[in-house]
Amino acid sequence: MIFEIKRLHERHGKYTFSSAPSDTVIDPKYKGPIIRIGVSELHVNDADYFLDISKMGSKFTKEPAFYSGMSFPHASLGMINPSEHKTRRRVLAPAFSPDGVAAHTPWIEGRLERLCERFGQAADQGTPVNLNKALKSFTTDVVSKVVLGKEFGLLESKDFDDPRLRILHDTIRKSWIYRAFPLTFACLMSLPEAVSAALFEIPILQVAKECRDKITGYIGEQRSSASGKEKPGQDEEVSMLLDRMLDPAAAPGYNVPSIDIMTEEALTLISAGYDSTAIAMMLGVFYICSNPAVSQTLETELNLEFGQGKPVRSKELRKLQYLNAVVRETLRCSHPFPGRLPRVVPSEGYELLGHQLKPGTIIHTSAFLLNRDKAIWGPDADEFKPSRWLIDDSASLEKHIATFNKGSRQCLGVHLAWSELSLVLATLFNVFKVSIHETTEQDMEWNDHLFIM
Repeated sequence: MIFEIKRLHERHGKYTFSSAPSDTVIDPKYKGPIIRIGVSELHVNDADYFLDISKMGSKFTKEPAFYSGMSFPHASLGMINPSEHKTRRRVLAPAFSPDGVAAHTPWIEGRLERLCERFGQAADQGTPVNLNKALKSFTTDVVSKVVLGKEFGLLESKDFDDPRLRILHDTIRKSWIYRAFPLTFACLMSLPEAVSAALFEIPILQVAKECRDKITGYIGEQRSSASGKEKPGQDEEVSMLLDRMLDPAAAPGYNVPSIDIMTEEALTLISAGYDSTAIAMMLGVFYICSNPAVSQTLETELNLEFGQGKPVRSKELRKLQYLNAVVRETLRCSHPFPGRLPRVVPSEGYELLGHQLKPGTIIHTSAFLLNRDKAIWGPDADEFKPSRWLIDDSASLEKHIATFNKGSRQCLGVHLAWSELSLVLATLFNVFKVSIHETTEQDMEWNDHLFIM
């Protein structure tokens, strides 16, 4: 649906409501950055209003019906109540903070080294690599390690084709069904697993069982450690996230949830973290390889800093101007959720272009459209152009990247995603000569499965 919304915005163009009748909320005949997509639902493609709606302290809330069809009921992603979400976020956030990510960086670099070993083996054999599967295997292992303290081990699977990767992928492809019939999804989730599987298979529940088993095992290990029965090497399997979820003092007003709720949270974080980051990596590789000037400039910077063919050092990456421009542009052109994200107008209403919207009106925005708004990014907004981040006032563009959302609902994994993306792109283009194999621009087009309705 997001691509039809894009067409409508392009068709109706920009418009201010100064000449519209005073009692008009939205009328299709009036051109503008706002279109009606439902009885009381509007889509807004305006950077300033997006920033206002999503700012810290905003009273806009997530739309319940929409999120019930895409999130487990007790996971932070789908939490509607701002107070409940604030408490849960305080518990989870330190694990994904810059310091939390830095604590995992040596391990992440180790797994990246293993990924490069496999790429090297393929290169020696002259065999192309399916980057979609390879990068998703890598990111799944990373996020499962951060969340659960133990990786899933997908990097070791033959041809990067682990069944769990297919399950996670199928879950996203089927998500339009859950979105279209949220009550059905909620009903199935409330039934015993065997019953729901017989009625309508929900693939993600198979991975949920593994998450639950790992959480149960982790809790048992922590109890053994507390009783003086710590096993050798156990200190290597630490999850700051689980430790905090198990700590009643992790945040004011926090109550330690059940294992079922912890499983829902862990599974949601893994599902969100594996796919979005890997897609950004894959798109980044494609865009870089498709633009010889970009790839040459990037490789030159990396070769000068680290030496051609040598491993990169994560601590040095932040100072590399062109690499960071490439990472920013990759994030602008890729999105965890390309489709619309609805918010509900609070009880006091909201003024939109001089018109007062009633409480309960639903406003949708889309990172896909906001990140390509020519009013912000210029006439070349649809192009992959890292140089836009090298001009003097490029810092002013930073606030307009909608990829991770903004405010209190900003993606928890923003620092982890940045770390993974910069490490992978820097390593691939410093160690290997990367080229595209039988992949076209059409192959890289977005499919809005999650928000198709």
